[in-house]
Amino acid sequence: MAQDSTGYIWLGTQDGLNRFDGADLTVYKHDPDDPDSLSSNYINALAVDSKGRLWIATNGGGLDRFETSTGHFIRYGYDPADEASLSSNILNAIVADAQGDLWIGANNGLNRMDPDSGAVVRYQSDPRRPGTLSGTNVSALHMAGDGIIWVGTLDGGLSRLDPTTGSFTRFTSEPQQPGSLSSNTVGAIAEDSQGRLWVGTDVGLNRLDPGTGTFVRYAADPENAQGLADDSILELLRDRSGELWIGTDGGGLQRYNPSSDD
Repeated sequence: MAQDSTGYIWLGTQDGLNRFDGADLTVYKHDPDDPDSLSSNYINALAVDSKGRLWIATNGGGLDRFETSTGHFIRYGYDPADEASLSSNILNAIVADAQGDLWIGANNGLNRMDPDSGAVVRYQSDPRRPGTLSGTNVSALHMAGDGIIWVGTLDGGLSRLDPTTGSFTRFTSEPQQPGSLSSNTVGAIAEDSQGRLWVGTDVGLNRLDPGTGTFVRYAADPENAQGLADDSILELLRDRSGELWIGTDGGGLQRYNPSSDD
């Protein structure tokens, strides 16, 4: 979901894009005979940039920008002959930074895109090179208040990117280290009012203290009715009051007050 500068609510689904004006829904779908239509009906993420433009990350059709004046979609895709294009057409996450750039998580790396020119800088994983992305398949992105970008992957844990240096710090699951991430499969990232990072994985919830680089793990416990309902975390959101909303795969939706940890 996303809300644009005019107040419309946009909802991406596996069967098209929907715009809600408070009363009615307008549906946008891919038309194979219309190059100005949505590039794919399967939508994984939405974002609104600093100029109020809506961006649509699709599962197989690359990236689209909605043109408000015409109702058309401008497409940006992977081009094997152009290293300044997206690294893949399968896109999982997207955020806009304060400078206006777009950060796009794909199944083949992280992309930083200039929305005006369409030029892309790619960030790839290389296990042999320290300072590179921790995994290949980028599943979650979070823009922290200090400008740091947190990158969750499905195959390599969590990475912290400093945009000024382009260097990544890796946080991975280490079975012999209880203070490490509980799993390398990351589904969601959020930040609380104290600057602590919350990371949802397929093996529970983790709270990172950026100062120490260690994690506190939260796991589902059938004996604790007030605890985490399910270990597979798909979504995290901090609301205006500071509470954390946790969307799980099999345990429904939960609300948690991070200040109770203090």
